[in-house]
Amino acid sequence: MQPIPKNNITKSYTIPLDLLIDILKIVLNNNLDYNIEAINDKESSLLMQISFDQTHINHPKAKENIECFLNDYGHFFYGSPNEQ
Repeated sequence: MQPIPKNNITKSYTIPLDLLIDILKIVLNNNLDYNIEAINDKESSLLMQISFDQTHINHPKAKENIECFLNDYGHFFYGSPNEQ
């Protein structure tokens, strides 16, 4: 495994399989480094570690898009915390 450069941010995301193709499209189109850490068959999700280079022009927007997909998915299926 290669050391992570200091200008990179690495985050782990739990990705539902419903969103996997959309997230992979963002990751591959922006040449993001990623690693699939685990697969959860019971919840139909996987844990993916993604590295974002803060100095790259597209990586901050890619990070924002991934997090927006995951937040919207959570709101759609589970509602907002204020609704409970």
